[in-house]
Amino acid sequence: MADVFENGLVQLGIGTKVGEQKYDVDTKFGILDQNLKVKMDFNLDQGIETYDMNEGRVGFVLNGKIGYMDDKGDVVIPPQFDNIDTDKLFSGRIDAGNFYDGLAEVVIGKLHGFIDLSGKIVIPTIYLEVQTFDRKGIAEVKTQECTWIKINRKGEKVGEGTKHHFDQDDECSPVKK
Repeated sequence: MADVFENGLVQLGIGTKVGEQKYDVDTKFGILDQNLKVKMDFNLDQGIETYDMNEGRVGFVLNGKIGYMDDKGDVVIPPQFDNIDTDKLFSGRIDAGNFYDGLAEVVIGKLHGFIDLSGKIVIPTIYLEVQTFDRKGIAEVKTQECTWIKINRKGEKVGEGTKHHFDQDDECSPVKK
């Protein structure tokens, strides 16, 4: 099982392929450069989605934690973050936030925030849910008080949110209160 990245890195999986796109839970993945030098040993929990490479960073999963590598296959942000899909809606796959305009969504426990390209938390992980930033640099976030607010790229509140619906399974749903 091999996938070639656009930048010459190769992802290999050692394990059993099940179906067209799925791998057995025991499959481990590794990354080699174009000279076949091992960049990441064969201990990654799941394959890297090459289309998620944004701004020279892509998330990877090691021992259930998310870290980021650069486009040369070097670890630039060590694994320390949790699945951004806190409800695990996507068949148990662990999802990493993609970088856009220098920021990526991260989760610690079940609380969301944002890191910069160096891995520094620039907007604290204090929100139940976050939306991506728009072109004006504004994102809607759900606070621990179950209200939606708008924040800027510095994490400062700049207004009230417009999102008011909650899923039935949402911890803030009136049905659950």
